[in-house]
Amino acid sequence: SKRVQVCLPYEGVSRIHALIVRENTTCFVEDLNSTNGTWVNGKVLEPRTPCVLNEGDKVRFAEIEYIFR
Repeated sequence: SKRVQVCLPYEGVSRIHALIVRENTTCFVEDLNSTNGTWVNGKVLEPRTPCVLNEGDKVRFAEIEYIFR
């Protein structure tokens, strides 16, 4: 079972929106079938399909954007 470790209290971000995991030295983001989508570098992710994250990628949850470091 996965635990919520970060809460983004913004309108449009689903209660269980996305998952970010690290496997060895590689990080992935996966949209968990959110209502308003998860984006990497301007491209919407397909739900339940992990996407590799690289340093400097722009990750957006609904309308909230972050730079992955």
